[in-house]
Amino acid sequence: MAEVVRPVRFLNVMVGAWVAISPFLLAGGNVASILADVAIGLALVAFSLPRGKRSDEHYGGWDRVIV
Repeated sequence: MAEVVRPVRFLNVMVGAWVAISPFLLAGGNVASILADVAIGLALVAFSLPRGKRSDEHYGGWDRVIV
C-alpha cells in the first residue's frame, strides 16, 4: 500500500481488538475457536502498531496526511 493509506493501520487495530474480544461477547464458540480468535486478534493489533520507516518518495499534496 502507498504511504498515504498508512493511517488505515489504526482501523486494523480496531478490527483486531474486535476479533480478540468478540468470542466473549458472542455465543457459539468452542475453546479452540476462542483461542484462535484471541491469538489472531492480538497478532493483528501487534502487527498494525509499528509505524516503520517512511520512504523518501513524495506524494504531492498527500504528504501532509501521512502519519
